[in-house]
Order: sequence, then C-alpha cells, then structure tokens
Amino acid sequence: MEYKLRPYQSEACRSIMAEFEQGTKRTLLILPTGGGKTIVLSGIAYRFTYDRNRNPTGGKVLILAHQNILIDQAADKFQTVMELPVFREQGRQTGCLEPVTVSSMQTMQRRLDRFPSDFFRLIIIDEAHHAMSAGYQRILEHFTDARVLGVTATPDRADGKKLSCFESVAFEYTIKQAIDDGYLVPLKVKRAPLTINLSKVRKRRGDIDAADLGSIIEPYLHQIAEIVHDMAKSRRTVCFVPLIRTAKKAAEIFSHYGFRAAWTAGEDEDKTEKLADFAAGEYDIIFNSMLLTEGWDCPETDCVIVLRPTMSRALYVQMVGRGLRLASGKKDCLLIDFLFQNDKFTLASPKDILGDNRSRSGGGGMAPWMTGGGQQTDAEQRLAQALEKAGKKFQDPREIEKWRQVLENAPINELFDPPCSEGQKKKLKAMKLDASVLTYSQADAILKAAEAERMPSNAMRWRLSQLGYSDEEIAGMNFPAARKALAKQKAMGRW
Repeated sequence: MEYKLRPYQSEACRSIMAEFEQGTKRTLLILPTGGGKTIVLSGIAYRFTYDRNRNPTGGKVLILAHQNILIDQAADKFQTVMELPVFREQGRQTGCLEPVTVSSMQTMQRRLDRFPSDFFRLIIIDEAHHAMSAGYQRILEHFTDARVLGVTATPDRADGKKLSCFESVAFEYTIKQAIDDGYLVPLKVKRAPLTINLSKVRKRRGDIDAADLGSIIEPYLHQIAEIVHDMAKSRRTVCFVPLIRTAKKAAEIFSHYGFRAAWTAGEDEDKTEKLADFAAGEYDIIFNSMLLTEGWDCPETDCVIVLRPTMSRALYVQMVGRGLRLASGKKDCLLIDFLFQNDKFTLASPKDILGDNRSRSGGGGMAPWMTGGGQQTDAEQRLAQALEKAGKKFQDPREIEKWRQVLENAPINELFDPPCSEGQKKKLKAMKLDASVLTYSQADAILKAAEAERMPSNAMRWRLSQLGYSDEEIAGMNFPAARKALAKQKAMGRW
C-alpha cells in the first residue's frame, strides 16, 4: 500500500534521520494528536530494518508504550502501513523474532536479561512524555547502543520534570500549524455562562485534587446540562470529569435533558462496547474519568467539554485533542469553556491549544529546555555536583533489587507524578535511600513496602498476647497488621 506523505511528515522524516546521521543518539518528534505519527514512525523504522529493495538489513526496531491499547494500535497500524510482520513481545511470546517488535514498557523491563545491549538499532517510545519514569530509563540504560526516537503530542509534564533524556527536538509541528494547514479541524471556543468557584479546592500531587473537584462540580450538573443542550445538542460530545462518581451522575442527569448519555472509566467492564456505540452514533455524549486522554480515537467527536480543570498543559492538550481529528462532514470542534474562578491555580486554557508556545524546530533544533547547544549552565553544573556529592551518602533505590521490584510492580500515574514530598524525603533519608531520583508515587510505593516489612514492637506483641492472640498469630503479623488488630480491639472497648 502506497502512502502519500504530507509535507510536514516528509520534513519530519528528513529531520529525524539528519539528527541520527550527525551523531545524535536520542531525539524527539512532537506531533499533535491526529498528525499521522504512525506514517512517520513507519518510515523511520523501515530505514533501520530494510534496504531500498525491501531486503532485511538485520537491524531491529523496538516500539515501546506504557498501555496495552497503545501497544495494540502500534502493532496493527505498523503492519497495515508497512505491510511487514510485527512481533508482539508479550505473554508467552518472546524473542523479538521480526525486524519490528512492539512491547509494553512493563514487559520489556522485566525481560532485559534475555537481550544483549546491542540487540536493537532503534527504540521508538510512544507517548514519550512518560520516558523519564524509572521503567523507561532502565530499558534505555540497558540498550546503550540503540538510537532512541521519542514521539509525543505534549512534551510537558505536570510534575515539572523535563525530558532531559532526549538531546534534541528533531521536528515539531504544532496544533495551530496543523489547523492552519487543514490537517486538523478548526477549534471553536464558546464561553459557558456559568462560573464555578474553585477557592475551596486543594492541590494534590502537582495538580488540582480530583476528589475536591468532584464535590465542587456535581452541584452544577443540572445547569451544565441546560447550557450544553443549548450550545451543543446536535454534536457528538466527550466530557472529561474528575471522578467515576461524577461521570455516573452526569450521565444520569443529562439523560433527563434529552441526551443519549453514557459514562465510562478504566474500571468499567462495558467500556469497549460503550465506546464502540459512541463511535457508531448511539450516544450523544460520553462522560469519562481520565480514560480517554491517550490511545483513544473517535474522529467524529466534534465537541469537547473539560469539567476537569487542570494545571497540566499536557493533560489539557490531550483532552481537547480528542475532538480535532478530520472526519467526513465535520467542520470544526466546539470547546465549551467553563469559567473556573480561582486565585490559587494557573489553569491550562484554550490559549494553550491555539497559542504557538514553542517555536518550530526543524532538523536539529534543540529542545527548549536545553541551553548553550545542549551544555549545562554553570548553575546546573553546580547543582549536579552538589547532588552527586550528597548522593554518595545514600543508595539509589533503583539499584537495589528489593526496591527495584517494588517500583516495577507499583501502579504509577506518571502524568500526575510530582517529585517526593518533604515528608517522604525525611523517611527515605532515614532508610539511607536517595530521594532525589524518585517521584511522589515511587516514594510512596517504597515507604508502604517498608512499612509492610516492619515488625511489631515488643510492647505491641505483649499487648496482643494479653488480648488473647496466640504466639503463632502474633508471629505472622507485620507492623501494619498488628496496628490494625490493636485498633480493632480498642474500638471494641477491650482496652
């Protein structure tokens, strides 16, 4: 199957290969949702694995992502676009038997001992704003000889951590450019005549607290339904809300206003069927709690409502981007913008979609967080030296087998993962662990695991024995279990 590349896709391919040819090992491609990244990545992968006559060169390419839905999409699209076999490294399938392999980050980091460090010539990281996580870094540190290409629509991270594992931005094509060039539909913004006060909402893990947001948003749902009915009743709408509870309530309330409404979330067993029905036009609006920000495409979506205000530009762009793809008969995407009144948060807004916040970088442009041709500033060097000196006193938990296992198995939402809190740092330092290399969720996982290993004190053991617990029962308790047992007995009034 032949594909005609769009001009910016051709430029992206040339720029990426130019970066690698001039010695750059790790570079970044920034394309908006709907920008056709698969075409570009397929072309790059082909050049690393086949010659011009479609003969294998022996080179191997690894495509990594952090969600199964992204892995499935990569495998299906690469096989369709390239008309070449793609191997899925998952479950019992192992060995990377084809020139192109797709794998989840979680699977590959558990199987690194099966592959030599020079096994892959190229590693492609989908949704590369996650690449700074410990799992991805462990993979990149293993395959030291591989070139690395990261691709993302949103190189920003909510935790403020920069994508410093990439040396350059090979090519960037913004949402505004794609809209101006006709490759995404225009974004039409309407301000909703409703003000929602966020003064009582707290900040948590680098963004606005979802539980607080749910309590604030839910009393407004009837008014919101009336507004959406007036503004967008004839459109196919996706609405982002903070909680599953909020999504369920919203779907019920909107149905009373004449909408064919549904809700979904990661825990929803019927989500696949609901999303298929939404794509088929069976629903007018679907409410979701953080499920549809990555890896979901329904080009017919022509209205987006963000009832989950966020400080993260990356998250905001992901949400609004769900409605910008081209589709037959689709003229634009309506963004209904609610006014969130607050004096505490700097919220992402429509200007973050339409504003050209970063200058376009073609062929060799440096990442915006790099200075002086990629060299560190004096201040950065001093900070790095200070951290290195301090780090000698403490161990990197990622290099300790016990804690590495904990980090690998911990469920971590990297998009909302700020650095360690001060309280966590104190506890980790007491354990002689280097807190500077961990995020909030990673630190939390280690501290919980350490708590589970902690044994009851002698006083706790004595109290349990006095309450009738046998020596065998007490011996089988860790500190949290003993504390829970004592709390239960105290609640019963036994001491």
